[in-house]
Amino acid sequence: GKTPFCKTLVEELKNLGFNPVILLRGYKGSESGPKQVDRRDSIETVGDEALMHLESDVPVVISRKRLRGIDFIKSNKLGDCVVMDDGLQHLSLKPQHKFLLLDVSDSRSISKWKEGSVLPAGYLREPLARAIARAETIILVNKKDNSFPKENFLNKHQFHYQLKPNRIIDLVTEQPATIKGDCNILCSIANPESFLDSVNSLGLKIKKKFIFPDHQLITFAIWEKTDLSYPLLVTSKDAVKLCNFVKSENQVFILEQTGTICDTQVEQFKSLLKEVCEKGKSISN
Repeated sequence: GKTPFCKTLVEELKNLGFNPVILLRGYKGSESGPKQVDRRDSIETVGDEALMHLESDVPVVISRKRLRGIDFIKSNKLGDCVVMDDGLQHLSLKPQHKFLLLDVSDSRSISKWKEGSVLPAGYLREPLARAIARAETIILVNKKDNSFPKENFLNKHQFHYQLKPNRIIDLVTEQPATIKGDCNILCSIANPESFLDSVNSLGLKIKKKFIFPDHQLITFAIWEKTDLSYPLLVTSKDAVKLCNFVKSENQVFILEQTGTICDTQVEQFKSLLKEVCEKGKSISN
């Protein structure tokens, strides 16, 4: 849920009167940056996540070296705060605030981070205890319902974040659509099971699955083998890869996901963001 949560952060910061900029590596793109992304860029140059973040209507910058990216944002006066998508392990940076997201959708998801090993043997990028120690805020993410386990993280802010299907939109017309009955799916994300769960929660029956590794570039050869005899549902991240192939409406549909902070914690969450950004301004001044 990193990318949806990044969007939530950006929206809340905008609502508080700040001007956020999204900074990311541009994974799988050939461009090393720093570079401000625009709609003329391609997935091959800036990566899929960079293009997807343009939907947030804020400046998006890619930079393999994140410190250079921040200098670029400052020198071009692109905004007054920076939100990094997927930067917790970038240890050369000293962010004002660090969020650690933990999936609590089910027992399987919880065991992956609570009992998991570090890559390459397991799932984690770094030892769990070290990641928790470095983060100021823990975000428990549920992709299935609004129930959250009781987890105690001493001296940490803790929030509940529910991620659920929002609406289905036609990739070509960008208008809301309705799908009933059978469908096919295509996705290339780190956790395809979560996408399958979302589709199933809508009461749809999946006929064929076209599942690829995370960040897989969808080539024309791959697209030609895709079955369109049923409506094809894709993720928002995969939708940006298909724009050059899909020309007709009523063929490919995007299942949008919306993330929200638990209602009882919203004001506390806003206060935290405001405090963090105001403190950051005073330091930079």
